[in-house]
Amino acid sequence: MREFNITGKIIPANHYFVDLTPQLEKLMALADKGAYFVINRPRQFGKTTILDFFARQLQASGNYAPALISFESFTQRADITEAEFYLKVAKQIFEELTLVGIERVLAPVVNNRDDFFDWARETCKNLPRKLVLLIDEIDAVPETVVIGFLAGLREMYLQRDRKPAPHSVGLVGVHDIKNLKARIRDESQALGSASPFNIAVDYDLPPFSRENIRQYFSQHTAETGQAFADEVISRVHHVTNGHPWLVSVLAKTSVETIAPDRQQKILPEHAEAAIQKLISSRNPNFESLFRNARQPGIFPIVLDLLVNGKGWTFKEVQSGEGRIDVMCCYKNQKEVVELKLWYGERGYEKGLEQLAGYLESESLNRGYLVVFDRRDNAQKEYAFSEHEVHGKKIQAWVI
Repeated sequence: MREFNITGKIIPANHYFVDLTPQLEKLMALADKGAYFVINRPRQFGKTTILDFFARQLQASGNYAPALISFESFTQRADITEAEFYLKVAKQIFEELTLVGIERVLAPVVNNRDDFFDWARETCKNLPRKLVLLIDEIDAVPETVVIGFLAGLREMYLQRDRKPAPHSVGLVGVHDIKNLKARIRDESQALGSASPFNIAVDYDLPPFSRENIRQYFSQHTAETGQAFADEVISRVHHVTNGHPWLVSVLAKTSVETIAPDRQQKILPEHAEAAIQKLISSRNPNFESLFRNARQPGIFPIVLDLLVNGKGWTFKEVQSGEGRIDVMCCYKNQKEVVELKLWYGERGYEKGLEQLAGYLESESLNRGYLVVFDRRDNAQKEYAFSEHEVHGKKIQAWVI
């Protein structure tokens, strides 16, 4: 019996899954034309699953030699040497190519960066199929080597009309790898270009649509007989904005905890209970969503989860001579949220003053200010502070 999966990649024999055919067709088109591409999405968005499905499709085509590797193990190795890094990457590629039955793969003898890229060129030259290199968790690479690695891939791409190179490369992570240089480098690592991987195109991995969720949930119905009300599908889509993990955890909670009786149809009240259980839980995925709230579309997901479990959210509400960005209402309680972009300390202070004015107009004593800092050198973690302005208490986040 399959189930809704909320940990790790999807295994079709064990888990329900959304039809990924449209996404795979687009990725295959990128590979066919030899594109170097990046996928940037928050944690638990299905990135590893789509890579796994894509690698299998590349292998089945008979035209490509896919090497799917991950840099996740480097997360705790900030002190790794260049020699260790490149040897481990080469071994991962060698093992993956051997695993999928590719012959004539050269065993790596790698002691430094130059050795790695020489070995990579020889490998590409001798392979019977075109190499497609797929790297998951690319932004977990150590700061001491990431720039040189990306620059080497870029050099191979630019010289591939004269020297062997991977036919296609896909880099997948939470952050935009094309901006990674600005995020981590110091001046000694500057390469004289805006980005060491600016030759890549973006692939936008879409969230689940309402129809995706319907098809996803229908697999559970087909195998167990337990149906989902149409209102539940619409509600889950609205609350999660189609974030795959959030959709999955609400479905799993509904059918395994809230209504485990397979004769019981999943109704709106069951979905609401699942939402409330999710909101009240201490889950590391929420911290990941907050940490990456600068990414387009992520903060609305978090906001909806916080306030739309029960109650209502109103946007651009008239208040005095201005408009409140977001007003959240639950029973007789009102909360005001002001959203701003970072334009320096003066803009931040102005936002506090503006919010205090709205609170006065609404006869409220507490409000919330959320400021999005989109600068390249913005800190990775969100900053929280508390203020009192004209007698009004304001909690503020700079994200």
